[in-house]
Amino acid sequence: MTNKELLEIIKRLGWKNINRDGDMISILYLQDRVIKLLPYIKKRASSDLYFDLGASLGREDFSRATMHIRKRRERNPFSYILQHDENISVLFVEEITESFVVNEINDVIDWAKAQDLQPGIDEYAALPTGSLGIYPLYHLAALAVNKDQVTLLNYLNHFKAGDRLDFVPYITQEYIERAYEIACK
Repeated sequence: MTNKELLEIIKRLGWKNINRDGDMISILYLQDRVIKLLPYIKKRASSDLYFDLGASLGREDFSRATMHIRKRRERNPFSYILQHDENISVLFVEEITESFVVNEINDVIDWAKAQDLQPGIDEYAALPTGSLGIYPLYHLAALAVNKDQVTLLNYLNHFKAGDRLDFVPYITQEYIERAYEIACK
């Protein structure tokens, strides 16, 4: 089976395939959550195949909050909260059939339905303001979806007084204003 055939099977199962910066991802919306796959098949030097669905899980409100805070418009925003256990999703197999793919996809869906995503949101909300990378944005989005107006207003007042609270440079006063706007809705 090729990667193209894998994506066709995933699409037939109701997923949306999207080319995101050269990577083909597949997204499925389930009630209050979004599953993202980064499916991949590769032939190894031995006769077996490397198979990985690269599954991660997010919440639509959290993903939309990150996009609104950054002021980015995307049709299918996705910000992950949980990553699927790599020991489960990466397999070395001799043959990949459609029924194999369907079973693996169903396992990912079952995993996604069983997850409680609020603790992940709460972890992001509890991050320190000096966090690096994407985490400051996720921190603001988590505070916003948790409706933590008090913390966001405190951040906003500090920024207005010239105190950046150790936030990374890309976090601006406007980011905090947009997070606060979400929290007030």
